[in-house]
Amino acid sequence: MKNLYNAEISELPRLSKDVENFCAQNSLGGDLMFAVNLVLEEIFANICMHGYEKKGGQVEIEIEKSAGKVSLKISDGAKAFNPLEQAPKPDLSAKIEDREIGGLGVHFIKSFMDDASYARTNGKNILTLSKNIR
Repeated sequence: MKNLYNAEISELPRLSKDVENFCAQNSLGGDLMFAVNLVLEEIFANICMHGYEKKGGQVEIEIEKSAGKVSLKISDGAKAFNPLEQAPKPDLSAKIEDREIGGLGVHFIKSFMDDASYARTNGKNILTLSKNIR
């Protein structure tokens, strides 16, 4: 599956439905679908809100199943940002109402994905993630 989305929060239901359809078509279970959906929603929202600063743009999301894993590739033309190195780390020990905003996207990536890499190529942020199928 490879789809182009407008960098608008209103696209989240479409993205979620596309993930559900991909998982159903590829006989992928609910736990894997939950992990992929959660990670993509968080990354997509951050691109919309912070990368494009709510000014619009496009995000390309590609999901593939191969060789015992699911691979995700998220590409956008927003300002350069490596979430694996530059995102703030959340204080998970603090009460929810006392926590600083930010950092959960990277926390979700590290918690739910098995591999992650970032590249800036031809003016695009490219975040590549994978999850082993158990």
